[in-house]
Amino acid sequence: MKKQLYIIILISFSAHAQQLETYVNEALQNNLQVQSAGAAVEVSNEAINEAGNLGNTQFGAAYQVQPVETRVGPQRARFSAMQMFPWFGTLKAEKNLAKGQADLTAFQLENAKRMIRLQVQKSYYQLYKTQAIIDLQEKSLKKLRQLEEIALTRVKAGTAKLTDVLQIQLKENELQTKISNQKRELLTRKKAFNRLLNINENAEVVVTLSPEDINTKTLDTTKINTLPVIAELKKKQSLTTTEIALANKKNAPQLGIGVDYILVDERSDMQLTDNGKDAIMPMVSLQIPLFNKRFTAEAKKVKLKKKVYQYQEENARNEIRNAFEKAQSDFENAKDEVQTLEKNIASANKILELQITAYQADKETFQEVIDTELLLINLMEQKISADVNALSAQAAMAFYTD
Repeated sequence: MKKQLYIIILISFSAHAQQLETYVNEALQNNLQVQSAGAAVEVSNEAINEAGNLGNTQFGAAYQVQPVETRVGPQRARFSAMQMFPWFGTLKAEKNLAKGQADLTAFQLENAKRMIRLQVQKSYYQLYKTQAIIDLQEKSLKKLRQLEEIALTRVKAGTAKLTDVLQIQLKENELQTKISNQKRELLTRKKAFNRLLNINENAEVVVTLSPEDINTKTLDTTKINTLPVIAELKKKQSLTTTEIALANKKNAPQLGIGVDYILVDERSDMQLTDNGKDAIMPMVSLQIPLFNKRFTAEAKKVKLKKKVYQYQEENARNEIRNAFEKAQSDFENAKDEVQTLEKNIASANKILELQITAYQADKETFQEVIDTELLLINLMEQKISADVNALSAQAAMAFYTD
């Protein structure tokens, strides 16, 4: 039972899951980073259509100012066409490589969406923190004014000094300044939040709250392979095989097939059966990469790239584990801090009640009452921060496990 109680945080957002999810979905639709990643996916998909196609057909034309004499007449002009064909399987390898690169951009889009989701969640929680502190400080200001009324009543009765009233007025002024500063910070945070969603920066942001249980998470290591950043690196490694195959294909000969059409004028000095007959000449060419150091270097470069991706994947796995464990530790620390603060807040409330009663009976100094009230405010602000730390840590854990 105690273990179940340990995983409860006593503050979050009322229907915050629904409200927050609405903002997340809006960000996933409008955020410029996500849109950029989405556009990159479209570009890579178009690259698939571009890949695996034959090169341009070569056309040529020549006019002979001094015709070349042949048996059937002088050659006047020549028209040619030639198409080069890569080695068998080259076009397919190019297409496969383009498809693989399109998969990479899809992983990048998915990772961008996850990052934006986390940013929106954390930004929303900071909005809650600022709003909650404002609400707390405004309530505390009302309490101070109530204490001021008590002090004024005692001053009029001659049982207290005017300095008691002046002291609490000083604290009221300080608290009012803090409230004004927090309101300006809230406005700034709201504008930043709306920019994250890529909507009107002055749009209203609804932040509501109510108690909700939050459970800790454990990292399922099998899910690491499904994270976009890991999936992208694994895909890059597999693509090196395709790149090597393509490099080998490009190192093979290329075959060219074409035709020449030759215009021939008639001979005027004799009569021939094929006098002036135009000529058609099929042509075949072969390109052989005799100097293939470039292709050898390219294949070696691709093999080295595979090692780079392997190292990057292992490093990414370590960073993911470290980040998750830090988030988990932050969550546990925040949970413990909340529990401690709740006890301290309850104790401070009891002390304050006793001190107010004692002050009214002239058995307690007013300064002690003020100090306890300010201590209570500080404890409650710390609890709000601890609640937000727990929520942010939970969002970070979800980034790696959901």
